[in-house]
Amino acid sequence: MEKDIIVFTESKKLLDILKNLKEREGEKIDYSFLFAGSRKELVESIVKNNAAVALIMEESTVKSDKTGFLSSLKRSFPLLKIYEIQPKDLQQSSIQFIISEIDKNIRFDRRESHRFSWPITSGVIFDFEEKFREKPINLSKDSNLQEIQLPPEVEWKSYRMADLSAGGAYLYSNEPPPARGTKGLIKIRFQDASLMARFEVLDARYASSTLSPGFSIRFLNLSEKTSNLIQRIINDSLVKSILEPWKEPEIPTIGEESLGIDGFSID
Repeated sequence: MEKDIIVFTESKKLLDILKNLKEREGEKIDYSFLFAGSRKELVESIVKNNAAVALIMEESTVKSDKTGFLSSLKRSFPLLKIYEIQPKDLQQSSIQFIISEIDKNIRFDRRESHRFSWPITSGVIFDFEEKFREKPINLSKDSNLQEIQLPPEVEWKSYRMADLSAGGAYLYSNEPPPARGTKGLIKIRFQDASLMARFEVLDARYASSTLSPGFSIRFLNLSEKTSNLIQRIINDSLVKSILEPWKEPEIPTIGEESLGIDGFSID
């Protein structure tokens, strides 16, 4: 498994320590180090590198609103382990200790793609193929879902959505969740476009002090172009949310960029 550690620093001393450590320890240091000297470089490094497992951050590099910046990072990238280091602790033994902690805490069941939450609504039809078995509809992998002529009696069930990614999403619901494995069709509404995709229900989640009830879905048979566009929209929003944490996230505008991509249509 490829593993990256992002290092956020303006200090040449920290860079030299890591370089020397890598040269001395060789294969014992099973990580690549990616360096960022500004907030923008840091966020872009995290977004572009799904293999990043940890962030080592020299405290003095964050010059303003440290609390808000860290909160935004942790909210947007909950699986990324963040280790702060004081300038007075810039020595090899401290860095070795941090790397040993990363080794102990690394997770190998990490998500393959980033996700983001907007105040998006979606329409869902469960058991789509079963309901319209008598009315043949092309649901092959390569069919453009937006060209499907839905029967007039079709009813979309509305859900609020969270944690959209190129792989799936989370739908809020106070009702009993559908059984795991249930398949369906979902229509996700952006500002000026919508995406229609097949999906399969995964796990349900029940209410707690910190979690809202609902269930997860994973998309089925998304084309590479569709997945790439979703991921680009999410990455752009993640960068904006971290660099401007005081702004409320806006539902993205997609426009003509979605034309010709399977599943998308301009509203």
